[in-house]
Amino acid sequence: MVKEQLEILKPTDLLVLNEVDDGVTRTDYRDVAHEMAQALNMNYAYGVEFLEVDPLNLGIEKVKLDDQAVQADIQKSFEPDKDRYLGLHGTAVLSRYPIQNATVRPLPVCHDWYEGEKKEISQLEAGKRSSANLLFMERITREVRRGGRMAMFVDLAIPESPTGSVTVIATHLENKTKPECRREQMKQILDWAKDIKNPVIIAGDMNTTATDAAPTSVSKVINDRIKDPHAWARDAIKWSTGAPTILLMPVNFMRSKNDPTGFDVPILSRNREAKLFGDLNDFHFADGYMFDFRGEDSRSIENRGGTLSDSNQRGTKGFRYTFAMARTYGGLVGQYKLDWFFVKGYASDSEKPGGSYKFAPHFGRTLQELNEAPDVPLSDHSPITVDIPLLEPPKAEQH
Repeated sequence: MVKEQLEILKPTDLLVLNEVDDGVTRTDYRDVAHEMAQALNMNYAYGVEFLEVDPLNLGIEKVKLDDQAVQADIQKSFEPDKDRYLGLHGTAVLSRYPIQNATVRPLPVCHDWYEGEKKEISQLEAGKRSSANLLFMERITREVRRGGRMAMFVDLAIPESPTGSVTVIATHLENKTKPECRREQMKQILDWAKDIKNPVIIAGDMNTTATDAAPTSVSKVINDRIKDPHAWARDAIKWSTGAPTILLMPVNFMRSKNDPTGFDVPILSRNREAKLFGDLNDFHFADGYMFDFRGEDSRSIENRGGTLSDSNQRGTKGFRYTFAMARTYGGLVGQYKLDWFFVKGYASDSEKPGGSYKFAPHFGRTLQELNEAPDVPLSDHSPITVDIPLLEPPKAEQH
């Protein structure tokens, strides 16, 4: 399987990469996008999302541990080389086709990565961390940065396109926020993209966990409880009927994490990510074309069709996950489909089979086996791929 997935990557014409470093200690100060482009003989565009200014990363804040030897070793790992440190972190597009232009556009702010991250940890957050290694939890959950989430629009010169170009929109939606704000970020991208006449590929880490990953605090928990009418409605059902609504929680969680494109039933079966996918499914570009949601069996891996299966691989339940936490409890929790392709070709109906398949997505794959083959995974997200024919393809064959 790993060999097969390596073969799939060989003819790759386009790479979209999130969380790409330039001049950061953790990646040995490499200009990652530039080095990859050189190694692959590809053109590239790089957009900076954040400037890393966390005192831990800058070596300003000192590590304090009971074990002095461990403390010294960890402190050394944080010390930056001041002559090489740039602290840049962003998104890259690598292409075998010429890049005509590239622009970076800031998305609506859903989390303040500077002042918000600098604030003192609340009592509830500190309590949550007390059961884990404080130092490493601190580094994972606190990231003091300047900047914010953005979308990078890149036009590629592709002669087979009727317009002579294809537009790639590489983006990274916010993780520390509610799904409603990720939806606002996507709506802004769609508003910018509406008048684009080229085929369009939106790709990146959309952080579609179907949950609120915003920083926790006592006041936040209380306010969310007071302001959430669905929480009160669930309690009303429980108090009036005796129904064990808490039993629905694991079912709802499993359903939404495996397939955040699924339906949302207020009160009983929430999927707060559903509206984002609904917006994409319903969206019409000014030229009348839509994103391809057809998901036909014959154009999907293992003939496993369903919503978006032609561009994002489906599994036995929902989609094959692209992100997994260290502990997944047998896969029951901690595995999410966060990374997505959305493709506008020449389909005038987002779901109806038939019509044109030129520039339509085919055989979306998640390369979990390739990512996990080394002792240390290549990335914390598994790569995903999609085939996009530049000409009208023959009748699809099983893959």
